[in-house]
Amino acid sequence: MKTHLHTRIRLAILQAVACGATACATEPEPDPCIYGPLEISQQWSSARPTFTWTPACPVGGIRVMRDLLRRCDPNSMGCISSLRLWTVTDTSNSIVPPVQYGDSLPGAITICGHFFPTPCGHELTAGTYEVAVFRISPTGADLLGEKRFRAPT
Repeated sequence: MKTHLHTRIRLAILQAVACGATACATEPEPDPCIYGPLEISQQWSSARPTFTWTPACPVGGIRVMRDLLRRCDPNSMGCISSLRLWTVTDTSNSIVPPVQYGDSLPGAITICGHFFPTPCGHELTAGTYEVAVFRISPTGADLLGEKRFRAPT
């Protein structure tokens, strides 16, 4: 009986040592607040949606783009397939949900428009849009999540 117990203890010790050397335990899941993906949702109380994301961690920016039917203009910069409408960036990664489209946030840089100035907070008309949230890192902006959505008519 004593020999059997010693054998079991030795086996448990060997397994612990082997697992420590080869990482037998399950690896921890990557932190979605650093690596994504974040699940984004929007709610409409007016023609300006409010965005939230899960988990509700702080991010460095949020951007809304409008999908276009590939517009080409020989007098401009050529063809474009999307148009940036609103971007809010905070290099300290302190933007937390909820965030309403068009709002300026304290301590953040807000950019409205793409090639030409657009008033911030204008109502979104019927069409397809994309919202993206990202984290600011030493190497740039890391996309954490994105979602396409349609504005109600």
